[in-house]
Amino acid sequence: MMGTQQITGTGGMVLNNGDGAYEIVVIKPEFVEQNINSFCRIAADIPHEEWVLDNYLYDLPDKWLNSVALINKISGELAGFIIASTKESTVHIHKFAVDPLYRSRGFGETLLNSLEQIVRARALHKISLYIDPQNTGARKFYERNGFAFIGDKEGMCYFEKQAGFVIAIHQPNFFPWLGYFDKIIRSDIFVFLDDAQLQKTGGGWSNRVQLAIAGEAKWFTAPVNRNFHGTATINNITFDEKVPWRDKLIKTLELNYRKAAFYNEAINFLKGVIKYPEQNVALYNSYCIRAILDQLKMKSNLVVASGMNVTENATERLIVITKKSGGNVYLCGGGAGGYQEDHLFSEAGIDLKYQDFKPTVYDQNGMEKFIAGLSIIDVIMHCGFEGTRQLLYNGT
Repeated sequence: MMGTQQITGTGGMVLNNGDGAYEIVVIKPEFVEQNINSFCRIAADIPHEEWVLDNYLYDLPDKWLNSVALINKISGELAGFIIASTKESTVHIHKFAVDPLYRSRGFGETLLNSLEQIVRARALHKISLYIDPQNTGARKFYERNGFAFIGDKEGMCYFEKQAGFVIAIHQPNFFPWLGYFDKIIRSDIFVFLDDAQLQKTGGGWSNRVQLAIAGEAKWFTAPVNRNFHGTATINNITFDEKVPWRDKLIKTLELNYRKAAFYNEAINFLKGVIKYPEQNVALYNSYCIRAILDQLKMKSNLVVASGMNVTENATERLIVITKKSGGNVYLCGGGAGGYQEDHLFSEAGIDLKYQDFKPTVYDQNGMEKFIAGLSIIDVIMHCGFEGTRQLLYNGT
């Protein structure tokens, strides 16, 4: 018996489980260390998977964000647990066990449901695990709980479950920052809001972005034609090609990034992308984003809002696009709180998740202070394509 005082080794997050006598908590390493005997006893009958403390504490991405335990609130006993880590957009279960004394009471489903709450809250896509092919009981349990058999891998059966269908919506920005790409890879479908109105005056994210110029964050703006009356949508706007902005952008990169660690790898690719001969702002930006995703070897499902025939405005527009895309989870950026009516999503049966992207600090060629929020170009120049990919996936 653990004793209730040992519950202080959890992550302090209590998830709903529908039973007042028990609670699901996100656990931390110290909790496992304090209660290792209970962990080992509960998992003792799992074939081919005998773990000791080092196995439980082995460092894996996001392990202590995903791992949960079911606690008896009266006795303080550990009734079950899941140990899981993140790989790309999938949460993978490494160890899942329920105390024999607590089995056949629905606690396995409770633990899985709680893990799915975490997965959906983090706007990830799937839960996966391996099952011993001889363990037919486990296979039936997972299939009953929505897992699908994908195939055999190294003598084990690989199963996956889709954890909500995530939709993200954003205007097609001009060489956007790292957080934009994070939103793409966190979504099942990413919708380019290409029929949003262009800002009437000045520059917007559709035609400008910040780069490190002379050691400071400064705007680079691609001029657009504004010879229209009233308002116009991004997909009806063209770049002003009388100004050689493409050559200017390339020259800016050559002057300011030539000492970056991956300059040679990046510049030839970027030159080709920048010179893509498309005048339409929405089409050009969409092409550049797709080209960068391809170079990063990142899967994505990108569609355009203008083909959906949506007439609603503001938050209702986002809800309709999410539903038309088949989503039940809407992933929004951190800046949406000022204009978005959050309560309308739950009223429409859609889970609303905020992205909460926090960029990882990377070496910007020895700058004294890290400059956040720069174009993806800055990341590629300093980290390379593989390094940029790792930054993105380590943040999911």
